[in-house]
Amino acid sequence: MNNKGFISTSVVYSFFLIILLILLFIVSDLVNNRVLLNKFKEEVKAELSDDNLTRYLIGHSEELGLVYHDSSLSEGALDNSYRYIGANPNNYICFGSDATTCPTNNLYRIIGVIDGKIKVVKNTAISSQAYSSSASNVYETSSIYNYLNSEFLNSFEDSWRNAIVNSNWYVGGFSSSYSSNKAFNIYDVEVGNNRSDTYIAAKVGLMYVSDYAYATVTTNYVGPINGNSNWLHNNQTTWFITRVSNYDNRAYYLTNSGTLANNVVTTAYQIRPTFYLNGRLRYVSGDGSSASPYRIEV
Repeated sequence: MNNKGFISTSVVYSFFLIILLILLFIVSDLVNNRVLLNKFKEEVKAELSDDNLTRYLIGHSEELGLVYHDSSLSEGALDNSYRYIGANPNNYICFGSDATTCPTNNLYRIIGVIDGKIKVVKNTAISSQAYSSSASNVYETSSIYNYLNSEFLNSFEDSWRNAIVNSNWYVGGFSSSYSSNKAFNIYDVEVGNNRSDTYIAAKVGLMYVSDYAYATVTTNYVGPINGNSNWLHNNQTTWFITRVSNYDNRAYYLTNSGTLANNVVTTAYQIRPTFYLNGRLRYVSGDGSSASPYRIEV
């Protein structure tokens, strides 16, 4: 037997087998990379196109009535947010339903794009409740917190509930003796640079006082807190999330005439759930009107 010939043939076969395995590995790697690349391209495309609701709102902010709160906006929040203003902007969004006609219970309104997330508020109140049955204005131990982050939150199906982002809610509030009614000054002590560090991470809260105040902002001036030309004013007496910091049993509420007031937390007022949506949700259809609210894909 020619052992040398056998060894040479084995070496050649082994060499070709190794080459084949390398080629298979390269092809497999290229396929996997192509899949990853295509996925990445689709994600980038969604981020840069009107398919992304956040991009759509920011890209069309001027025509949609969204005001950009950068350093050039007099009395603005200075947080690079985009907020809806005026008496009745087209900022309706259908959340929690895919029905052809959006059920009234699923109709919300977009406060704005804040910190890359879409902040929404229930179009109408869901009930009249005491802020807290325990006479304490600490939000995380309040009746409202427990209700909103359990029974209300669990009323959504998983896919919709998962679209709501767990966020920090600043609940230090401000003093009842605070005399300013300018939106920026309220914002500054409520959630801005001069806020209390008291906060709670939760999915659902209520409007801040500054959310309401900034709904009347123009591009040059923020007026006093009132219901004039303010889309958030719906003639209902409504609780804010904001506590009165110099009392342990009082919180702020919106009067039915559109002004700011405070009362003991055991009083029953309307509540309008407020939360932040994932900023990468896909925009499907709608012009934001009440008849054709924005539709999203979750």
